[in-house]
Amino acid sequence: MLSIANYTADNGEAMFDAMSNEVNNFKELIKEIYANRNDAISELLKDEQRQMKSKYEKWTKETIRKSEETLEKIKEILPTFDMALFIADPSNYIYSAMMEVC
Repeated sequence: MLSIANYTADNGEAMFDAMSNEVNNFKELIKEIYANRNDAISELLKDEQRQMKSKYEKWTKETIRKSEETLEKIKEILPTFDMALFIADPSNYIYSAMMEVC
């Protein structure tokens, strides 16, 4: 480039200006492409995060509902069921509770 500039009337200024404009245009194009790409990826990740959150909320509600149903069934079978005593000694508590019912 510099070797050609010496042989032009303006010492290559027009050529340098044209090249600078092209480089700047290219930089702007790249910025737009990556900005759009980043925005698209961000939106996609946000959507996936929302979907995952929704699934986990459903699973949590379902787990809580099943736990409550299980506790209700236990209370039907063993009305005097005490979770603290059960946790302290599960096998003994179940055995003695069943003996009381039977």
